[in-house]
Amino acid sequence: MTRPRTLHISIGEKYNRLTVVAEAENKHSNRYIFCKCDCGRYKTIALSQLLNGNTKSCGCLKKELRIKQNIIHGLAKHPLYRVWSSMKRRCFNSNDESYKNYGARGIVVCSKWMVFKEFYIWAINNGYARGLTIERVDNDGNYDPSNCKLVPLKEQSKNRRSNHWIKHNGETKIMSQWAIDLNINYGTLKDRLHRGWTIKKALETPIKKSS
Repeated sequence: MTRPRTLHISIGEKYNRLTVVAEAENKHSNRYIFCKCDCGRYKTIALSQLLNGNTKSCGCLKKELRIKQNIIHGLAKHPLYRVWSSMKRRCFNSNDESYKNYGARGIVVCSKWMVFKEFYIWAINNGYARGLTIERVDNDGNYDPSNCKLVPLKEQSKNRRSNHWIKHNGETKIMSQWAIDLNINYGTLKDRLHRGWTIKKALETPIKKSS
């Protein structure tokens, strides 16, 4: 539909990134406007496309969005993307095997980190390197910048709720660490506790050496 000339379009009016410079020659009975884009380029655009918002720039906006999408797609192959995806599954997917220890306990991912780019920026700015993963400082707290740090995967495994923590002589360590420190076979220590031995007896009873 041809836009009537009676519709006044003023020079200097702005539509998204496009600023009206002058009236252009009609094409195929359609009214056209000569515009300057924020990027500095000029483009002749059908008035109807300018008014309904279908054309927002000289083409630079679409190019920028395409580049942005390519960047996001490229980051999907980054190790941090798997860390981020796993974090969300634990908190929001009731079918995930770890959900009972996270989402079911009310632990969530903060709204800012629901956008991967924001999580990626935080991780990079906080020294992310291969081999590091995310850990919550407060085990009952949420995943957010104030409650998280990056640690080696081996160190994180020490802080899992499934680990057997033992307090003895004022120190608290996981069972495997006690076994290492006291030079006791892990299986032997586990068996002792399973049989009802006290922690003191299980940790302090020497291992009988074969003659």
